[in-house]
Amino acid sequence: MKYIKNLILLFILFIPVFVNGLTSTEAINDTNSIVETYGANEVERSSNSNLKSLSILGYEIDFSSDKHKYEILVSDKVNSITVNYEVEDANATVELIGANNLKENNDEVTLIVTAQDLSKSEYTIFVNRKNEEEKVIVKERFNIKKIYKTVKSKLYDNKRNKIILSVLLLSILVLSVLIIITNKINNKKIDTQFDKL
Repeated sequence: MKYIKNLILLFILFIPVFVNGLTSTEAINDTNSIVETYGANEVERSSNSNLKSLSILGYEIDFSSDKHKYEILVSDKVNSITVNYEVEDANATVELIGANNLKENNDEVTLIVTAQDLSKSEYTIFVNRKNEEEKVIVKERFNIKKIYKTVKSKLYDNKRNKIILSVLLLSILVLSVLIIITNKINNKKIDTQFDKL
């Protein structure tokens, strides 16, 4: 009976140690599992920070995923541009900066693409402004130049026509004189023949 009590006492004493040991082992296993899972996720994180497409509403650009700089020309009255884009990797994110607040001078619009592994790529659109007043002046100059060419051409044509007309009139005059002279000569010959008769 005494031995049985001692065994029961030992069993009671070893229960906490066994439970603690089991818990520690499970905790270690859980920790290892978390580390392994984290490591696996780290390996699978994408580094693709490329754009699949890029377009600007109302403007044309020659897009390529490995081309990171573009340039467009806008009116000086344009304050914003609409940029459409698509990423190659669905897990990547895009931050668009400067498209809705164009400055008076030349400006830049930047797209920062962040991949799943936090690596980044930047695409820059250089926005140049054209002066509408200068455009009107250039257009007016072009019109004046065009008018000058037209007038000059018409004057040249008129001058050429006058020369042709003058040559024709002179030719007619010379021909008339020749005809008169010929007639006079012929008349003289006829008169001479009559005199001989």
